[in-house]
Amino acid sequence: MDRWAGKVAVVTGASSGIGAETVKAFATAGMITIGLARRVDRIDELKSQLPVEAAGRLHSVRCDVTKEKDILAAFLHIEQHYGGVDVLVNNAGVARSTVGLLDPSNTQALRDVIDTNLMGLVLCSREAVQSMKRRSVAGHIVHINSILGHKVLPMGTLNVYPATKYGVTAITETMRHELRLAGTKIKVTSISPGLVRTEIIPNSDSIKDMPILEPEDIANAILYVVGTPPRVQIHELTIKPLTGACHIDSSNRYRACFTMDRWVGKVAIVTGASAGIGAATLKALAGAGMVAVGFARRLDRVERLKEELAGDEAVRQRLHAVRCDVTREEDILAAFRLVEERFGGVDVLINNAGIARAGVDLLTANNTAALRDVIDTNLLGTVLCSREAFQSMKRRSVTDGHIVHINSVLGHTVPPNMTFNIYPATKYGVTALTETMRHELRIARTNIKVTSISPGLVSTEAVPDSMKTDGTPILEPEDVADAVLYVLGTPPRVQVHELMIRPAGEML
Repeated sequence: MDRWAGKVAVVTGASSGIGAETVKAFATAGMITIGLARRVDRIDELKSQLPVEAAGRLHSVRCDVTKEKDILAAFLHIEQHYGGVDVLVNNAGVARSTVGLLDPSNTQALRDVIDTNLMGLVLCSREAVQSMKRRSVAGHIVHINSILGHKVLPMGTLNVYPATKYGVTAITETMRHELRLAGTKIKVTSISPGLVRTEIIPNSDSIKDMPILEPEDIANAILYVVGTPPRVQIHELTIKPLTGACHIDSSNRYRACFTMDRWVGKVAIVTGASAGIGAATLKALAGAGMVAVGFARRLDRVERLKEELAGDEAVRQRLHAVRCDVTREEDILAAFRLVEERFGGVDVLINNAGIARAGVDLLTANNTAALRDVIDTNLLGTVLCSREAFQSMKRRSVTDGHIVHINSVLGHTVPPNMTFNIYPATKYGVTALTETMRHELRIARTNIKVTSISPGLVSTEAVPDSMKTDGTPILEPEDVADAVLYVLGTPPRVQVHELMIRPAGEML
């Protein structure tokens, strides 16, 4: 967050819950922080919870985001008193869950939800972008969305709330393209939490025993996405609650849960570890204190990674190579057996191995081998490695392990401008596997997490050199490795379900 020190962050709905934790987090991280709310006295009360220096950076402005005149006045005040906005977090949101969509005389309830969750979000974003453009700022807009912006659950009355959150999902993508076409470097991110302990959630017996996130979990996610390098845009971050608890150090509250400390000395396996994302992740995990075991067909290339770590013998000693072709079940079984014998078993699995056959169409004659290679590597290999990792954890009563699938943006959308063979189908499959696996692990009463990380274009061997040098927006393998460390470093109650990471300015 160093590059944001002294810059201006605006948070809507800042008087309680996620908004209150977020303004405290930004002020603690060194930003001039303005909380917009109808109840400004509650924002002012938050200062007593902060060190004196951070409290001096927290300010309040009265604003009802359902009223355009309030929004215009608030952003004008920020421009005049603080110079303008650099980061906007659209957090203000309401639900009217006791009023059905088809109930009589429900117009005001519908209007309240739409004007707060959708219209207010667009108007605040518009004013923030205009402020950023006037000052040529490479800013960041974060929308606090919801899992109900991606799926309508068969639960009680939800009113128009999911419709507004589906709208936020679409607005994020629409806004990303508007900002790209305008030639700006402004990022936009959707963060979609599951159940969070806020004033919106009723105090009922049916809720109190459910897994639930804390507002500071979302504040920590905001710090992560805002703190990524300029070339990295976290497009979608879906967070779901898991059972368990996280000790939060009150002296360093907004950094304590970004820690890999609980994984030190534990065993991580990375498939496809000889190059690209796999190699970067293997080095990152070894650097974070884990026993990092790279599965690959080209063992010599994994061993050569140690030469890049020549300055740190302890890290070199934690990095190991095991021969494994994930298209061969016998290789997978032998590799996991070796890890069990040499290192005691696996605690973290990163399913990174993947291939594409972009030069072969789905309907090309005699393409069976190409189809089979992609399916066996990207889909079946992922399932078999996950199965063996879970069995290893189960045998050793490891209930809080973590499985990470390196997915792709092509696991969520198929662009119409080139041939991708069966690659997107396998990545859509990984998206479904993640959700299927989450439910299997939940039903088995484990706290083992599963996460999908979906990068856009990454500078790896699979990408032509011309695309790396012609100005095409592209991520570095280290950006994805950093995302892996972030999801592993979340507290036990937090499960990052989907993290979509794009290079800023990507067209897809």
